Amino acid sequence: MEVYGGDTKKSISDIVNSINIESPKKGDKKLDISNLPHEDGFIVEYNGTDFEQVIDEDLTIYQPISDKDVKVSFKITDNDTNDYKFKEIAVTVPGSQKNDEAANKAPNVLPELAEWNGGHGNYTVSKGARIVYKDSSLQKTAEALANDYEDITGKSIAVVKGESKTGDITLALTKDKSLGLQDEGYLMDIDDSINIKAETTTGAYWATRTILQSIKQSGNVPCGTTRDYPLYKVR
Repeated sequence: MEVYGGDTKKSISDIVNSINIESPKKGDKKLDISNLPHEDGFIVEYNGTDFEQVIDEDLTIYQPISDKDVKVSFKITDNDTNDYKFKEIAVTVPGSQKNDEAANKAPNVLPELAEWNGGHGNYTVSKGARIVYKDSSLQKTAEALANDYEDITGKSIAVVKGESKTGDITLALTKDKSLGLQDEGYLMDIDDSINIKAETTTGAYWATRTILQSIKQSGNVPCGTTRDYPLYKVR
C-alpha cells in the first residue's frame, strides 16, 4: 500500500459548477464577477454576453428600458490538459422604466424588437407631418423612408432638415455612448411624434424599417419606447 499526501486536484466540471454570479441591481454601472473561483491549475475567463448592448466586453452595463435577460459566458481552461468548457449564466438587468400591463404590446415586426415599454394610443401620420433629419448624413435615410411610405400608403410626406414640431418623425444622430446603441442600434420614442436617436445612419435606417412594417400592418405605430439592436451583426 502506498499513501500520498496533499489534496486531489479538482476536475474542470468542479470548477464549472462552482461559478455563480448575481444579477446586477438597478443603478449598477458594472457587472460584478469578483467572486469567480480561483483554483490552481485552472483559468476562469469572462467570455462576453449575448447582448453587448446591455453588458459589453468590459462588463459595462447599459441600462435597458425594460428588464432584460442576458446570458453571461465564461470559459474555463485546465492548464494541464488544455481542455476547456464554457458556462452560461442568465442574469436579469433591471430596466429604467416600469412596465404597465395595460399598455400597448410591441409592434409585430421582424426582427422582433429587443426592448419595448408600451405606452397608450397610437401614432398616426397626420396631415402636415414631416420627416425631419437633424444631421446631413441622415438625408438619404429620411428620403428612403418617405419613398417607402408613399409606396405603402399612396400618400406623400415632406422631408426637411431643421427643427421638428408635433406630429413629425425626427431622425437624429447621438454621440452618447452611454445609451449602448453601437453600430446598428437605435432608441425610438413614439407618442404624438416619433423621435429616433442612433449612433450611426445604419441604426437610424433600421428604426425606419420598424415604422414602415407597423404602418403597413395596421396603418399606425403603437405608442411606446423601444431600444432595439440586433442579436447578430448580420441581419
